[in-house]
Amino acid sequence: MSQRNNLEHLKFQHSDLKIKLTDIMSATDNFSATNHIGGSETILVVEHASNGYLNDYLFNIKEKPFLTWAKRLKICLDIAHALKYLHHEMENQKTVINCDIRSGTISLDENWRARIVDFGFSVFLPPNLDGDALHLNCILGHECYIDPEYDETGKLKRESDVYSFGVVLFKILCGRVDNDPTYIKESDIGLAFVVRRCFYDETPMEMNQMIDPLIKDECANGYSLDIFMKVAYQCLAKNQEQRPNMEVIIKELEKALSFQEEHVQCLETDQVVDEFGKSLLRHENPTLKENAVVNLCWDNSELVFTPNTEYVINISVGFK
Repeated sequence: MSQRNNLEHLKFQHSDLKIKLTDIMSATDNFSATNHIGGSETILVVEHASNGYLNDYLFNIKEKPFLTWAKRLKICLDIAHALKYLHHEMENQKTVINCDIRSGTISLDENWRARIVDFGFSVFLPPNLDGDALHLNCILGHECYIDPEYDETGKLKRESDVYSFGVVLFKILCGRVDNDPTYIKESDIGLAFVVRRCFYDETPMEMNQMIDPLIKDECANGYSLDIFMKVAYQCLAKNQEQRPNMEVIIKELEKALSFQEEHVQCLETDQVVDEFGKSLLRHENPTLKENAVVNLCWDNSELVFTPNTEYVINISVGFK
C-alpha cells in the first residue's frame, strides 16, 4: 500500500483571511494578466459561500436550517454535474480528477446551489493517456473517501472521484460523519465499509436504520430512496471498472428527484383537500343532501354558502 501524504502539511495553513473582491480587482487591474499579487503564487478566487458548506447542514442541525430530501437531491445533482464537467467536458479534452470530493469541500450559495471549491489535490489527466489512468507514488485525499483500488495500486482514474462522491451520497442520506464511531468500530474506512457490508449481507433493515430520521417521513413512498441508494452503492464498488460514470449517476439522481417531487405534490394535494374539508364543516350550518357526491374545485376563489340551504358540491382538485 502506498504511503499517504500527511494532509496537515500538504494543506495550505491559513487563518480566516478575507480580501474584498473590489480590492483584488483593483490590485490586478481587473484580473489583467500583466498584473500580479506577490510573486509567482496563484490565487484562486471563488464565489462567497453565503450559506456555508454542506458539512455544516448535515451535523449542526440545531444551528442550521433543515435540508429537505428534495433539497439534498438537488445538491447531489449540482455536485454530479460539476464532476461531469471536470471529467468529460473541459476544453481540449482535458480532464481534472479532484481527489478531494467530500462534504467539507462543497459550498452552498444563497440559492442553495452547490459548488466544488477545493482543488488543492487535483491533478490533470492528459488526453489520450493509456488506460485513462495515472500511476502515482503517493495517495491524495482523505482516508474515508479514498478509492480502495487507487489506495492499493496507485492507479488514479475518474472513477476515483466517483467513489468519493459515493461516500458523500451516503453521508447526505445518513446525516452522520463518515468516521462516526459507530462505523469506525467496524473498519478504519468508516461509512463506506458499513454500507457495502449491509448490501452484501442483504440487511435492508440495518441500512434503513442508518438513514437520517429527519428525512424518512418525507420519503414514505420509498421509490426515491431506492433509486438513490442503488446508484450510490454502485459508486462504492471496490473495482474502478464497476462504478458508473457521472452521466449515468446524473440520470438516476434526476429520477430520484422526480419521484420525490411527485410525492411532495401528492402530499400537498391531500393537504389542500383536508383543509377545505375542515373549512366546509366549520361553515355556518350548511346542509348537504344525503348521499351527495362531494368534490371541490380549488381555483383560489371564495366559496359562498347561504345558511339553511341544500347543496350538491362537486370537488375536483387541481393547481393552476
